[in-house]
Amino acid sequence: MMRSVIILNKKSLIPFCGKTLVEHLIEKLKSYGFNEIYLYPLSYARFLKNVDARFVGSLKNFKEDALVIKGNVFVKNFKMGNENVFVDKKGNIIAFYGKPSKNFRVKGKSRRINAIEIKNEKEVEELEGWKEGMERDIIYRYVNSRLSQSISSKLCSTYMMSWQIFMASLLLSFSAFLFYSSPLYIYAVVAGVMVGITSILNDAGNEIEHMKKEKNYPLEIFSYFILLLGASYHAWIVQPSVYIWISAIFISMSLALIEKIGDGILGRDFLLISILIGTFTNQIFISLVIAAIAMNADIIRRMVST
Repeated sequence: MMRSVIILNKKSLIPFCGKTLVEHLIEKLKSYGFNEIYLYPLSYARFLKNVDARFVGSLKNFKEDALVIKGNVFVKNFKMGNENVFVDKKGNIIAFYGKPSKNFRVKGKSRRINAIEIKNEKEVEELEGWKEGMERDIIYRYVNSRLSQSISSKLCSTYMMSWQIFMASLLLSFSAFLFYSSPLYIYAVVAGVMVGITSILNDAGNEIEHMKKEKNYPLEIFSYFILLLGASYHAWIVQPSVYIWISAIFISMSLALIEKIGDGILGRDFLLISILIGTFTNQIFISLVIAAIAMNADIIRRMVST
């Protein structure tokens, strides 16, 4: 039986993505097999009425050791070993294994765990880089995430669901397709702007999906195929070539594999940024060829290395 005692403080009630920090912590501890979770002190019971844990009025009644952890900690990964003191990525002592106490000035063999102690509401913004499962490509990590994380952090505490964001990006993709159906460059530029917005929206939807632990909605994949079709058609009506459609087929193959194994270095965001650049430079055909070669080469590299 695994037992944990969470020492609450005012910062434990800081909201993040529709829940308090301590509620996120309780869920994480439950996922790691802690089936007995106690909250102290009892004075916080009026703020946390529906949590899956028991409040205690005193720590003196605990006869056995437990994992004692601060309530204002956000944990990504946690693994217990021979150590009895645990520090976060900044070096702060956030937990220890022993007799429950409010005193975290403990000594012993320490381990640094994937966690962070939140000391004020501004530091909650640091959690935006801690979204589980967001293994996206290089464009997401260095470009899109700067915008999508700002959007998802604002929408996460609302009733907005990821599928609603994916539906918005899908409608935007259809609009971009209509603009791509014209051979005029100015209409293609408008479509290109929509491509960029769609890429950001899809990433924001994925972030909210992971933060809220929602069921996976594969709606976003339709956006990528629609935009690929629209860009390919525009390139074909400007300068007909069978190689445009061959490139589109190879890109479709890579998209199907990415949907199965996940993004690599060059993934779905890389495709959309390639289409965007090709649109603005009026060289969509070349951008499609480059995307087809690069994305499939990256997938082959990953398969061989695996």
